[in-house]
Amino acid sequence: MTSLNRLSAGALRRGYLRREFSPVEVLEAVAARLEETRRFNAFITPLLDAALEKARGAERLYLRGEADSQPLLGVPIAVKDNYDMEQVRTTYGSSLFAEHLPQETAECVRRVEAAGAIVVGKTSLHEFAWGVTGENPHFGPCHNPWDFARIAGGSSSGSAAAVALMVAPLALGSDTAGSIRIPASLCGIVGMKPSYDRVPRAGLFPLAPTLDHVGLMSREPDDLAVLLKVVEDAPRAPTVTALDKGPHPGSGDAMRGLRVGVLPASSSDQLDGDISRVVRAALDVLASLGAELVELDSQVFAHLLRTFAPIQQAEAFFVHHSRGLFPERRSEYGDDVCARLELSQSVTLADYLTAAATRDRLAADLRMIFETVDVLLTPLGASRTPTLASLSDGDRSAAFRKLMLSHTVPQSLAGIPCCAVRAGFDRDGLPVGVQFSAPRGADDRLLQVVDTFYQSTPAVQKRWPAR
Repeated sequence: MTSLNRLSAGALRRGYLRREFSPVEVLEAVAARLEETRRFNAFITPLLDAALEKARGAERLYLRGEADSQPLLGVPIAVKDNYDMEQVRTTYGSSLFAEHLPQETAECVRRVEAAGAIVVGKTSLHEFAWGVTGENPHFGPCHNPWDFARIAGGSSSGSAAAVALMVAPLALGSDTAGSIRIPASLCGIVGMKPSYDRVPRAGLFPLAPTLDHVGLMSREPDDLAVLLKVVEDAPRAPTVTALDKGPHPGSGDAMRGLRVGVLPASSSDQLDGDISRVVRAALDVLASLGAELVELDSQVFAHLLRTFAPIQQAEAFFVHHSRGLFPERRSEYGDDVCARLELSQSVTLADYLTAAATRDRLAADLRMIFETVDVLLTPLGASRTPTLASLSDGDRSAAFRKLMLSHTVPQSLAGIPCCAVRAGFDRDGLPVGVQFSAPRGADDRLLQVVDTFYQSTPAVQKRWPAR
């Protein structure tokens, strides 16, 4: 691995503008790094030949001084393999689509390419993005960059691993119930689920359409802020962006007086001890910066898996049934996704409508909560990172899924923006993340808070896998 692989998107942009290195040199470093880390199985389909050709075009634009209109020109990005790309193999993590060549490119991928980003490959995922471990019976599991024996998390496993392995500084994933935030936490990167409908989902294979979110991943919050500006439906940012400026220190003043909603101390009893310790340390950081910690009602997020499950199941079944995939091609599915689709057939219209009404009440409750706090800080699951071998036991796998989703589905049900950021390490030296959440539409403010936390915890943030 060269020093070029370690650079953020912002540092790459500044280096290109100063002629310190070229997009071609960076793509050559990406190709070498991808080969070095191939055993982690972060990619289903590398796209290095096409990427190198685009890097040559980006290099010509920089040499001609024509880079101003493309804020990500020459920056590598990895794309989860449930986003369509025209005439590029797109599998959705399933053998049913092993040789699928879409006719159009997903809108958010089109936007990052229009901004000059270079797609270096389609990344691994849980089949049809329906799982939290990143295991895949068709293409193999994605391994954790910090410990090869452990899971990378799912479903956006490959995108998180590609960023943590320093193959690419940016990645696109998707999040229906935690599929950005869980692998971001387990791989030690920054991962954001924007507000629902802030980023177009056209061309993203749906899991549960009223819950699906486009997701963004990077190693630094600054990079996410620029990537969000590129893909969002809100008015576009000016040509000069944060990527064109030098690094800036986090300011404790940004936290002073910030009202942070936190779960009551009694909730920590439900967490693994290492997770609880890291969450407490994160709260201590916020308090030291002048934030006001406001304890929430212990029942605010209770029992929401019962609300989430029928919505996801009913919508997922409709997606697969309406496309003639299930039950017609049942035998081609992996066991876990097939079992979930089988179970989904029992969801009634009354089940779905009752859950939808409960979801509406949750959204209203959160709007009231955000009148008394500015952001929330909550755990990103109650379990440490398990080994792949341990999850061969179906009961243990189901238990892990519940321990994670209990902390990630509320934000998806409410459609509010949330962002995972590393906050510490467990006893085995594996990263542990927390998640910040904000009111719907307050995505930019959320990223400012995350960036301040990130800048205020340099000892935690600068550590990366040795390999």
